[in-house]
Amino acid sequence: MTQVAKFLGKLRIDNDQRLGEMAEQLGVSSATLSSIQNGSRSVTQKFRENLYRAYSLTDGQKEEFENAVQQLKGEVVISLKDVRSKNCMRQYVDTATMFARDLTRLDGEQLRQMQELLKTFMRKVEAQGGANGTDT
Repeated sequence: MTQVAKFLGKLRIDNDQRLGEMAEQLGVSSATLSSIQNGSRSVTQKFRENLYRAYSLTDGQKEEFENAVQQLKGEVVISLKDVRSKNCMRQYVDTATMFARDLTRLDGEQLRQMQELLKTFMRKVEAQGGANGTDT
């Protein structure tokens, strides 16, 4: 089961709907909705807009759905719209690119270790009140 299917399934359950009812509310056929869930049909911008509007999704829910769609496509999109310092933009891009390129060489245990290192690092950053505002 895809993350998109899990997200939409939870949304249906939360709204006490069947697949056909959700499809109707989103302006697509049941077959189209099913194809979107299993990844054989892409998620269009119109589908996103209808989903967001029909279910009044929060920003967090929208982000969760977008992450599910990206996972379905085998992609990860990193938004830099909230970057605090535009002077560091090149470093943000370089760091994200390094992870995207180099992580494919790691095995499961190495990935787990990397996640733990990053979690520890982010806890320290949060304990210090976030970025200190200086550019590196």
